[in-house]
Amino acid sequence: MAFSWKLLLGVSAVLVLLTLPANGQNETYLFHRCSGANYTRNSTYRANLYTLLSVVSSNRNISYGFYNFSEGQGSDRVNSIALCRGDIQQKACEKCVGFSTSDLPQRCPTQSQASIWYESCMLRYSNQMIFHSMEEPDIMSRSDRTVSDVDSLIQALNVLFPVLRDHAASGDYRRKFAVGETNFTGSDKIYGLAQCTPDLNRDQCYNCLELAFSRMTRSFTVNQQIDRYFGVSCAFRYSFDQFYNPAFVLPPVLAPNPPHYFPPYPEGRRSSQTPGEWLKSRLKIIIIIVASTACFVTLILCICIFQRRRILKQNQQGFKKDVAGIKNIESLRFNFRTIRAATNKFSDENKLGRGGFGTVYKGKLPDGQEVAIKRLGDNSGQGETEFKNEVFLLAKLQHVNLVRLLGFCLHGHERLLVYEFMPNASLDHFLFDPARRACLDWNTRHRIIGGIARGLLYLHEDSRLRIIHRDLKAGNILLDENLTPKVADFGMARLFEDQTRGVTSQIVGT
Repeated sequence: MAFSWKLLLGVSAVLVLLTLPANGQNETYLFHRCSGANYTRNSTYRANLYTLLSVVSSNRNISYGFYNFSEGQGSDRVNSIALCRGDIQQKACEKCVGFSTSDLPQRCPTQSQASIWYESCMLRYSNQMIFHSMEEPDIMSRSDRTVSDVDSLIQALNVLFPVLRDHAASGDYRRKFAVGETNFTGSDKIYGLAQCTPDLNRDQCYNCLELAFSRMTRSFTVNQQIDRYFGVSCAFRYSFDQFYNPAFVLPPVLAPNPPHYFPPYPEGRRSSQTPGEWLKSRLKIIIIIVASTACFVTLILCICIFQRRRILKQNQQGFKKDVAGIKNIESLRFNFRTIRAATNKFSDENKLGRGGFGTVYKGKLPDGQEVAIKRLGDNSGQGETEFKNEVFLLAKLQHVNLVRLLGFCLHGHERLLVYEFMPNASLDHFLFDPARRACLDWNTRHRIIGGIARGLLYLHEDSRLRIIHRDLKAGNILLDENLTPKVADFGMARLFEDQTRGVTSQIVGT
């Protein structure tokens, strides 16, 4: 059904086009060319072609003489360009273009690619992409007047041509056109015209005109000169008579930078748009792209936030499940605000040191009790497992030679452990400090060693759980105000249930 409508529209377009030649019989024909594969009479391509030609011939909204339209999709897509000479009035331009849309299909009745030139306009259509593509000029016409002094002619043209070339190439999307004159010999003048299709950019127009001019002048002989060289992309012409109408010549408009031209139009859409329409369509595309990107980024951020919260929730639920066997576990849980206030917002003044777990701070609870608070760092070597391990073990162990865990805190990504405060820090502060080492007489040393041994014996034999510390060192032996030793840091500890030996698959401890 879609094809029949397309075919019906094409037939209607043919009937409209057949009425046009009577209104334009006076167009001066120059040249035409047919090429490409043949299309059949009932093909979709032919229907698209005649629909397109009807649109071109009936358009009255273009005032600058350049038409670029497309119709259809894929292999049946037809692209067309029509261009009027820059000094032609709009009515005369519409008349010439209208005549060409009926004349060219008659001269090239089955070819998919065709071009035709008249004195006032040119038309081409093709099943290939032709927009913004420069094709070399290759058509010429001989001058009715020959000049014996070819060198003087070339010298005069070398003065005129660069001015016309530069002005034409600097035109905008509406018009790339320039005319001018220069003195030749005596009272004679040379009049010139340079023009490109406005879909070309500055460099393409410049190069096309250069080719036309160089090929023209190279062909000059004493007996014959070429006065016009043109193609589907550009044209250069000169004459000893003023062939253009100066009253309708607009001054060259410098092209904005960038762009010099419109980018190619999407498949299946007609490509004749005013500048305002083109800018509006591009603005809509930009807004859609920006809005889509913003929505996508927002979606990704929401997913990341959701995943992070889900993981934190799972960790907290997993922690609660792991310590479910500990009686009154909630009584050991501290509020984060309480710990933050106790450490003066984790200030450097309250910092006691830094270890594998993270940073240790001194704090004072609301009841005045001094505590030591371990804060798990983001880059800490210990993680969730070690944190759970320490809470699980110390909450169940009670011995004078084991450090006492007062509680813990889970808040977002924060992991904190609250211990009783040891004013004399760890044993290594005494062993490796010459001044403090003097305080360790043999009786004190013997008492410290015995306390450590009793703590280990409790872990290995006397407690409800059989535990191997696996990270025993001077830095993990804390001393209270009476230098009583207390084994600390159970993050690496391992629980053995009714076993006398075990195997570990990784290196741990110091």
